Amino acid sequence: MKNSKGKQGIRGYNLVGIILLLIILPISIFSQQKTQAPDSLAIKKIKQVTREDSVSLSKTQFDTTFQDSIQQLKIPIPQDTTVRIASKLKPDYSNLELNIEINNGQQYARARDVILNLIAPHAKEMILGNLADLSDGGWQPFQSMKSWTLLEGDGIKVVYFRVCYPDSSVSPIIYDEIILDSTPPIAKFNVQPDSGIANETLFNFDATESLHNFDLLLRWDWEDDGVFDTDWSYLKQEVHQYRFGGGKKKVQLEIKDSGGWVVSTTREIIVYSRPYPDFNYSQDFLNPLQITFDASESGDYEDGNNLQFRWDFNADSLWDSVWSFDKIITHTFDPFTEIQVTVQAKDSQGLTNTHKQKIVNEYSEMVFIPAGYFIMGNNDYEIDERPSHEVYLDEFWINKYPVTNKQYATFLNEYLEKNVGQRSNLSNFFEIPGEDSKIQFDGIKYIVVDSYDHHPVINVTWHGAEAYCRFYGMRLPTEAEWEKAARGTDDRLYPWGNEIDSSKANYWDSGDPFDNGTTPIGFYNGQNYYGFQTSNSSSFFGCYDIAGNIREWVFDWYLRNYYSNSPGQNPLGPETGEKKVVRGGGYLFHANNLRVSFRYSMLPDKSANFIGFRCVKSKSDH
Repeated sequence: MKNSKGKQGIRGYNLVGIILLLIILPISIFSQQKTQAPDSLAIKKIKQVTREDSVSLSKTQFDTTFQDSIQQLKIPIPQDTTVRIASKLKPDYSNLELNIEINNGQQYARARDVILNLIAPHAKEMILGNLADLSDGGWQPFQSMKSWTLLEGDGIKVVYFRVCYPDSSVSPIIYDEIILDSTPPIAKFNVQPDSGIANETLFNFDATESLHNFDLLLRWDWEDDGVFDTDWSYLKQEVHQYRFGGGKKKVQLEIKDSGGWVVSTTREIIVYSRPYPDFNYSQDFLNPLQITFDASESGDYEDGNNLQFRWDFNADSLWDSVWSFDKIITHTFDPFTEIQVTVQAKDSQGLTNTHKQKIVNEYSEMVFIPAGYFIMGNNDYEIDERPSHEVYLDEFWINKYPVTNKQYATFLNEYLEKNVGQRSNLSNFFEIPGEDSKIQFDGIKYIVVDSYDHHPVINVTWHGAEAYCRFYGMRLPTEAEWEKAARGTDDRLYPWGNEIDSSKANYWDSGDPFDNGTTPIGFYNGQNYYGFQTSNSSSFFGCYDIAGNIREWVFDWYLRNYYSNSPGQNPLGPETGEKKVVRGGGYLFHANNLRVSFRYSMLPDKSANFIGFRCVKSKSDH
């Protein structure tokens, strides 16, 4: 009975237990199904799950009690059968958003103290740590924004985060990272050499001693003027050459790391400059071989114009003067047309520099006409040559020869260089192609053809003649200046005297080797050419071709009776007129037209194959 009685007691106990379990926990047994873990056990990976085994179950011990009860019941359950708690009995937090952000997602932090932005809807508590193992951390109420201190030392820092929900389930561990850049970089550079010469020395700047934990960007300001001369670059070595000296120069290096630190440093170097010598020169009007040189425009970036000078006047590489602080010096030359003069300057550092300049003797091809009176006109010939009268002229210089084809072609090319695109304007100067013209345009420049370089230019208008003279700092002679240069002071009929023959000038049928065409300038100088003997037919003052060969433009307007009331001193001709005066004879005219008083006229915008010109200089032109 004990036994039956005992069996009945056991059956009663088991029945009561089963009834209680069915009342408290509804269960579902799913046979022949794969095991499925509760939702609270799902591992949610956000950024990176650092510890997959850190996921915990609900803090309630109900599951354990349930499993114990199942075992006590000894209910046979297939091995692959899972007992699941109905999810409808509690909220599901497993799919809620979970995130951590340090300093609003910035990549770098300057200080260890940062702000955490946390997202975890419905979270009740949270735990934070600088290490992945959060087991030693303390739970604290959840906050969406939290002040936090990172671990010491620059580099990548990580903050780990997990939360606990109202049902006591906990999230997986997530994290965010930031680069701690709390120490500014060190800016430092060396330079070799630390002194040098502008436009010569290459300065090597080396910033490899600039230090930091991260990559650095560099830029340089060679003059420390606030304007950086290079762009940001990872290059730590630069080479620079200074264009100008000035003594001490401060160089600035600025560096920037990826965290935003910007620091700079400066150091001084010394850049000397060589002096820059220069000079002007002026010729004495009465003594053109005596030239004064002025080096006052020379200078130096360190010494200003406190320089010493020495000179080489003869282009023989031998110094004709000793070192001197005098900037102005006068030298008398032997007769020359063109010569190179060299000046050398020296500064207080002993640095020297030279300047070479070509000196053109503006008067080498000119004849000096002294001031004084002469007789102008002739009572025995044409009406416009009358009356013969005395005229006073100031001193002046006049070209010894007429302007040549080569000289005029050079002028045309130089004019175009200074007046690009204005070739059409030259039609006012020169007729191309013109009858018998020996200057042509080859599509690029003006050239002289048929070896006529040294023949007088023809087919030039008055405007073209005046433009040439002004271009080179001269002017056309007045009618009176031309006649005095041709006649002298003894009232002669021709430049060489009172008689004429074919050995003295080129006129119509004169029989020279260039008969009825232009001859080279200075042809009638007493020499024998091709069996033709010439006489020296220079004028009273030494001009050649001033009667014969070509006629020549002068400055004055033409007026037939101008001599009747012309001024007795430095006459300039009528104020206005229609035509300009042309003087001298030519290869197309008979001998009697070569007299120095003969007058001719022509419209200033017209040219002819027998008209050229020469230029003058006077004190009033300076």
